[in-house]
Amino acid sequence: MDRVDVVAALQAWDDARAWLAALPLDTLTGAELVAIYEHRQHGLRQEAALDHTVLATLTQRFTAADFGGTGLKDVLAQRLHLDTADAKRRLDAAGMLGPRWTFTGEELPAQWEHTSAALAKGLIDPAHVEVIRKFFTKLPPWVDQAARADAERDLARWAQGMCPEDLQQLADHLVEVIDPDGAEPDHDTQQAKRSLKMGRQRRDGMTPVRGELDPETAAMLDVVFAKLAAPGQNQPADPGTAEANSAAAFGGDPRTREQRQHDAVKTALRDVVGSGTLGQVNGLPATIVATTTVGDLEAGTGYADTAGGTRLPIRDLIRMAGQSRHYLAVFDDHTEEILYFGRARRCATTAQRLALFARDKGCTRPGCTAPAYQTHVHHAQRDWSEGGRTDIDELALACQPDNNLIEQTEWTTRRRNGRTEWIPPPTLDTGQHRTNNYHHPRRHLTDRDDDAEPA
Repeated sequence: MDRVDVVAALQAWDDARAWLAALPLDTLTGAELVAIYEHRQHGLRQEAALDHTVLATLTQRFTAADFGGTGLKDVLAQRLHLDTADAKRRLDAAGMLGPRWTFTGEELPAQWEHTSAALAKGLIDPAHVEVIRKFFTKLPPWVDQAARADAERDLARWAQGMCPEDLQQLADHLVEVIDPDGAEPDHDTQQAKRSLKMGRQRRDGMTPVRGELDPETAAMLDVVFAKLAAPGQNQPADPGTAEANSAAAFGGDPRTREQRQHDAVKTALRDVVGSGTLGQVNGLPATIVATTTVGDLEAGTGYADTAGGTRLPIRDLIRMAGQSRHYLAVFDDHTEEILYFGRARRCATTAQRLALFARDKGCTRPGCTAPAYQTHVHHAQRDWSEGGRTDIDELALACQPDNNLIEQTEWTTRRRNGRTEWIPPPTLDTGQHRTNNYHHPRRHLTDRDDDAEPA
């Protein structure tokens, strides 16, 4: 098979799909419609298996450098407009379910051979595959390869006759059979499992949190809760709030246990952040660093953006100003010109970092969501090695992986019209945006046609 055959097969596939989509379905019976849907689902499962083969072959034969990128997940994310996490999941799945090759080029079956075969036949769904993936994350490291292979074979066989929810129950039971005593409470295992993740901030301003604490962290949190989360401790001191009014009216503590524990953690963190002992994070002061506009500040409404990527209500920012050291950059509402800096101390590099945060808010590469704390200063107009100057109008924020794009690939940047443009190499140029508006969503509403990026 050569490239012509592949292109012809894909075109025939597209033609058949378009033909089917154009056919009227309103004359079919319910049973016939269900049969069509079932047939389509089997096809989608088989297409997922084909995708695994394509990605596995891509990974085996090429590297990101062949496409002018620093990682294949970044190449896929750029080409298909995906989150890098989603691109990584697809590559990981291809590594488990796609073909493999020896060093001499001989093809081997997939690592999850039976699961891959069932998916290729359309007998199981990607949801079944996800259950099997989670099963292997729960197995202790001492389980040998033969037992893992047997478990994968059995789960793939069981999955063909049950829904993913039932398979999950069976998989959990199989973990208990293999490891009836559970994981040994050793230090290395505990440290491998420790995690704390802040989710994406929602429109209501709240941020979900999930994770697992190791014993030492849990013990320290017990102390914080015992001292600061008892009824009557850290009650709302802000008059006018519903909780403050309720506490004043009834002389008690209206908060739930979970709310008291939340407030205890907030108090402990406020004491640490306000102490001034945390130093700097990539050149920015390790304290509350925020930016807002004159209008919002005067009205006491709206949100300020912090260097960590959180939107902080102006009302909270004003209240916090009297409690801890903070840095605030205030903008004109329309020109994005920095009008005022309030800061506890000043040095040249810190001042430049603060100005860049206030202007860029985060990484300037289009599609990147890294906030200012996760970035470095990048010579955007001309690289330092080529005579670039460390002047504020030539600098921009970029996270480390994106900084590497400039250093190691053919990506280039330039400062134009007060913004930083990222120019991809020809092989990755799909006509995508040159500037990053993720940190500046208002630009989508305020930019005029004559402000549009050049083609």
